[in-house]
Amino acid sequence: MSRFTDHAAALCRRAPNAKSIRIGAVTVLGPVGEEDRVITDATGAERLARVTVAVVPTASFPSGITRHSSARVDGTTYTVRDVRRMEDGELLELVIAEAVS
Repeated sequence: MSRFTDHAAALCRRAPNAKSIRIGAVTVLGPVGEEDRVITDATGAERLARVTVAVVPTASFPSGITRHSSARVDGTTYTVRDVRRMEDGELLELVIAEAVS
């Protein structure tokens, strides 16, 4: 791992709101929180919504993370709704929604 990759993983682990995030066979620690975002709903209208966002180190998931992947955060199952590389690409921002069973 590069020095930057190590730094990205350390940032995630040390975040005050870090939680255990498991996607596939990989478990990492990363910050998880809620924030307000403007989203487009099914009718095409924009609205303000409260979304759950998790941040994970990109290098921990060499095969990538795709939309609709399953993520387990501290025992609760979520579905990945959106994946976005942050800044230099060393971190991934995941918008997740609690899975409906």
